[in-house]
Amino acid sequence: KGPFDTDTSQELFSREIQLDLRREDAPQQEVLVENILVKLIQDTNRCILMLSSEQDLFFHYTCIIDESNLPDIIQEQNIEIQLSEFGSFMVKLLNSVLRDPRAFLMILFMSEDGSSTLTITENFKNYKFLEIITLPFQISAEDVIRCDITTRYLKLKLENQELSTQYNQLQTAVKLKLPGLMMKK
Repeated sequence: KGPFDTDTSQELFSREIQLDLRREDAPQQEVLVENILVKLIQDTNRCILMLSSEQDLFFHYTCIIDESNLPDIIQEQNIEIQLSEFGSFMVKLLNSVLRDPRAFLMILFMSEDGSSTLTITENFKNYKFLEIITLPFQISAEDVIRCDITTRYLKLKLENQELSTQYNQLQTAVKLKLPGLMMKK
């Protein structure tokens, strides 16, 4: 279980999405495009978005949307949404980014202090960029990163055990059916 998993939490989305990574103080041309795992967890009183990378185990950002910061997001971005609808809204948006990455662009603007901003923009008819939503992210706490790395490690360990078992079963079957093929070295 992760640090945000509770009895009432539900994982709504967990997929890799191509993301533009940019430093806030860097020139606009300096863009790193990377596949980032985007997880969306909805709880009764909050919605949690997490960004992590297979390339860098310590790349881990979190955005928590709850009743305290949702009004600011609604006002700043001129959207009307309830917290209970936010998860499904984000799932639709993230699926749009997955389906058509040329029309929908996700950019993470990272700053030196650990804060970042995720912007999802629509390339409207190939000439105008419309900002759909901007969300505040923060580098995840150490315990969240540690838990995520442990979960990934255990998953890989389990996959390795399963592959090893399949290999041993295949090797045994080949020995039985074709004993001459498996000569001892």
